[in-house]
Amino acid sequence: MNLQQAHNTIAKLAAYKGITMQPFTSPLKEFLILPANQKDFEQMLRDMTDHNKPFDTAISPFSNNVTILLCPEMLDGSDRLNHCSIEYFLQVNNIDLEKL
Repeated sequence: MNLQQAHNTIAKLAAYKGITMQPFTSPLKEFLILPANQKDFEQMLRDMTDHNKPFDTAISPFSNNVTILLCPEMLDGSDRLNHCSIEYFLQVNNIDLEKL
């Protein structure tokens, strides 16, 4: 998906923030947009940390191929699942974005 589609998807899913949903054991807290390719992700991080680029600038070269990770509130320990992909989240919660 591209960056605009990712923002649109997050807007559709915003109503689920604060609700405990699969596969988490605590409420959904954040949506993270990241480059879909590992090397692109690493480059974005380098640009942000080594070159002090803001997120919007650092992700722009990769805006045609991004993904979304969902993160819960971490209420009790680090042994819990701390993120999942958008695809998995939609599947396990039987959510159809087209119907939102």
